[in-house]
Order: sequence, then structure tokens, then C-alpha cells
Amino acid sequence: MPDQKAARLFAQQCTWKIPSQKAAWLFQQGKRPLRCAWKIPGQKGQTVLIDFFFASIVFLIVFFAVQTQWTQDFQQAKDKSASQDMQLAAYAIAESLVKTTGEPGNWETLPVSSIERIGLAQSTLSLDTQKVNAFKNLDLNYSAVKEILRAGQNDYFFQLDGDTDVNAGIAPPIDATKIVIRRIVEFEGSEAVVIFTLYKIP
Repeated sequence: MPDQKAARLFAQQCTWKIPSQKAAWLFQQGKRPLRCAWKIPGQKGQTVLIDFFFASIVFLIVFFAVQTQWTQDFQQAKDKSASQDMQLAAYAIAESLVKTTGEPGNWETLPVSSIERIGLAQSTLSLDTQKVNAFKNLDLNYSAVKEILRAGQNDYFFQLDGDTDVNAGIAPPIDATKIVIRRIVEFEGSEAVVIFTLYKIP
């Protein structure tokens, strides 16, 4: 029959749903209580470690999900802002081309380095043939014209569709991000349509 020391040791190694004194007495009598749940050394520490591990995984999943969503939202806001800037720039350039004479007013007779602003009108929405042809011939100075138009990092393409068709600039590729402005004008005594495209290549 187990002695009292062994009984106490047995009682201490279990968690009980019955009083530990009774468990020790039963053990002394050679009986093992059926409701003994053995205490595993280090079990509490292992449980804490496992909880921490799973909590860390959950935290990382949530963190990366939030970071991904934030990045997407930021990029969408950035793209929207860039699109709005392009729209404003395209509108301003198109309006200047079809409604002003440019600066100086005789810019079409000057070297490109002397041009401050390009305008194609002899009066509002009535285009001057000499200015239109001069604008077309400035394609050899495309980069300089972009600066004069204040196109920024964008590219441009000008189309005049009428009895006489005139193009200036570089046509955009299919995958370009484009802003297109259309204006009905008078050119050489007939109605025509100006199509001004400001675009960015991906």
C-alpha cells in the first residue's frame, strides 16, 4: 500500500474535482481516483506560447490586410488627382488655342524661343490659317512646344477636322490615358471641329 508521502505527491500532481485529501486517502488505499487530470509540467507556459503564436498570426493577417487596402485607396486617390489635373490642363490648353491669338500676337512669325503662348484664333473660335499652319510646323520642336503649352509631363495631339484637315503633335497609342476636348470652330470660312488630346503613356 502506498505511504502518505507518495499519496501527497500523487495528490499534488493532479487537478481534482474532489477534495485532494480524499484523493490522497484513496491513493493510500490502492485506488486511483477516476477524475484525476494529470498536471503536465510546463503546460501553462506552452499554452501561453501557443496563444501568443496564434495572436501574432492574426495580428499579421489583419495588419497586411489593412496595409493592402490603404495602399489601394492611396493609389486610387493619387490616380484620381492626376486625372483631374490632366482634365484641367487639357481644358486650359484647348481654350487658349481656339480663343486667343497667343503671346506675342504675331508668334507665328517668330522663332520658337520667342513664343510665350500659342493661340490659333484671329477672333474667338475663328482660327487663323497662318497660325494653324505655323503650329503644325512646330512639330520639329515638339518638346519646346509642350513647355509653351504647359502640358507638363503629358503629351499632346491636335486635330482640325474640316474642309482642310490639319494635325499637330504626336498621336497617342491605344493604351494611353487620354483627356479629349472638342470645340466647334470656324476655319477658312467653314465650320470645323478641333479635337485636342492630352495624354500620358503608361
